[in-house]
Amino acid sequence: MPMKNGGERRGGKKGREKVFLRGTLEMPGRQPVECIVIDLSETGARIASAEAEGMHGRVRLSVPARNVLKDCLIVHRDTDDTIGVTFVPLERH
Repeated sequence: MPMKNGGERRGGKKGREKVFLRGTLEMPGRQPVECIVIDLSETGARIASAEAEGMHGRVRLSVPARNVLKDCLIVHRDTDDTIGVTFVPLERH
């Protein structure tokens, strides 16, 4: 189903929307890495990054185009460069 912003809402994934937006991922003790947010919902996201393979645990996702800043828990890997995250309460860094 098309969205008014040009995205597409997919059924069966709690309102997940295809967005393909630039973002950054931060992990404590590492430099931020660029990423592309492929799907976005109220509860999580699917994210592609060339450096996703070495990521685990918690990350912070920033998506300026949507004014999104979320702490995330990596819950699965689709491929070496694609991860699925669920949003968790923000922690102070």
